[in-house]
This record gives sequence, structure tokens and C-alpha cells, in this order.
Amino acid sequence: DGMQVEQAMAVTVMNARGLYNADGILAGKSDPYCICSIPGKPHAKFTTPTINNRQDPDWDHTGELVGFQLGDSLEFEVWDSDTFPKP
Repeated sequence: DGMQVEQAMAVTVMNARGLYNADGILAGKSDPYCICSIPGKPHAKFTTPTINNRQDPDWDHTGELVGFQLGDSLEFEVWDSDTFPKP
């Protein structure tokens, strides 16, 4: 019938290496977290926990993206918890 089936997909965000220190020299190190999303589907996203004072975070976090369809792209954004956006 040509209709695509929406599914849930499990995605594991493993780690990041060599992140920029967004807190600057005097404020310590970055407190990174990652947002994984499907572009164009604002409700299809999850956020990893924040790893404090690390520029090489190991999240090893699995989240679920509901609404995934074959052909969808995934977007990964890494942010510092002291800056925006807030999840």
C-alpha cells in the first residue's frame, strides 16, 4: 500500500573525544551531554546524562527514538550543561 511504518529505534551514544572546553580556563572543564534526534521530528529525541568536568566523556547511553522511518537521518549535538539549549 506504499505506507511506511513508523518504528522505535534504539541508539547507543558511546563517547566523544577531544571536546572544546566550553567553560573557559577559569571555570573548570566542560560538562557535556549529547542530544540525539531525527531532524524534522521534534518529539523524536533523547538526551544523555551530563558528564561533569570531562572533555572525553563516556556516556554509553542507549535511548529510544520513536517515529523512526527507513531513510530518516540521525543528528547528534554535543552541548555543555552550563550553556543552551537545555534538554
